[in-house]
Amino acid sequence: MKARGAGARAVSFLAATFLQAVVLFITAWGGFRLWAAWHGAAWLRTLPLEVPWLYLVVSGAAWLVAGLTTWLMLLTGHRWAAAATAATVTLFGAFWWLDRFALTRNAVFRYDERFAVALTATVVLAVLALTTPPIWNSLFGANDE
Repeated sequence: MKARGAGARAVSFLAATFLQAVVLFITAWGGFRLWAAWHGAAWLRTLPLEVPWLYLVVSGAAWLVAGLTTWLMLLTGHRWAAAATAATVTLFGAFWWLDRFALTRNAVFRYDERFAVALTATVVLAVLALTTPPIWNSLFGANDE
């Protein structure tokens, strides 16, 4: 194992912080969606929703579990942490667009479409770059043992 300088450790720390922040955002988003749909079920059932209220519960639970699983993999240095992070963030980005623009036809979501596209693309591309094996290994000292 080669010794790392302070600069390399700082970059590694920032990359790990960014990856964990993105994964924890997905986790929190899923948890909040699950909680809000579950606790507001009686009210949601009275509304003319474009998707069933149970869809909100199930999708929230799925992203809560996916985010927690990925975050635990990152924390423990699991050998699939990079792949899990890349998959979770990419799939969440695709889900976000499907959920917002294909399943719902609300003009509010169209208002900031360019910003949302740019932000989604930037985050997904940054995560994909950081989780490629050469970069991941140089940042986190992973090996193929």
